[in-house]
Amino acid sequence: MKKLALILAVLVLSISLFACEPASDNNHTVKSGVVWTEDKADPDLIGAWQILDDPDAELRIFTNDCKIQLVKGAVYIEGDVRYGIDSDGTKKYFSDFHYMAGELNYLVDGDRALFVNSEGVTQTLVRAEYKEPEFKKYEDFDSKNVLVGTWECEEYNDSYIFNDDGTAQYAYNNDEESSLYIVNYTYNVKDSKVYLSSDSGEETTEDIYTFSIKDNTLEINGNGGYVRK
Repeated sequence: MKKLALILAVLVLSISLFACEPASDNNHTVKSGVVWTEDKADPDLIGAWQILDDPDAELRIFTNDCKIQLVKGAVYIEGDVRYGIDSDGTKKYFSDFHYMAGELNYLVDGDRALFVNSEGVTQTLVRAEYKEPEFKKYEDFDSKNVLVGTWECEEYNDSYIFNDDGTAQYAYNNDEESSLYIVNYTYNVKDSKVYLSSDSGEETTEDIYTFSIKDNTLEINGNGGYVRK
């Protein structure tokens, strides 16, 4: 991986992720006899959840559009989910998402959800409240700085978005892990340097990158090929 921001995204997530299947194998198959819904989430599961015995771990957020997000601070990783039900009424979850991959049985009972993988390993989640991280903007931020806009690199499937309100976002689509990595920042630009501040859920960090722009193409932190969109 070429991006420090991506390394941050991986490191801030705890190792408590539910090992449903071997993490190196993303070629999971679904069993027959299960009726899978297309683009329809389970309303009983939508919302934020945390691991019962590890409240400091990243949150799991199940969304209306059949996504699962692992969130900690200003960093999250997202993957696709399918839901189904088998002939005896057991609810099913399936995903190629690297961090919660495979076919699982699950049961939602009020504010608790129980997930069981193919080896009989269980994990209990409880409903949680998700609070958006608070971003402290740089006082001398210039909304008309040269970085404002969206910059995409097709070669590495990643992008930077610099907004005129002082916020920024780095995104990386990892096709091998069926995952989308997102890091949110506040930023400031001084001369040929960009200051990126982010909340990992445990502490606030600041990265300082040099950058240059030539022919509408951005090079940042030694990585080039970001074209303004």
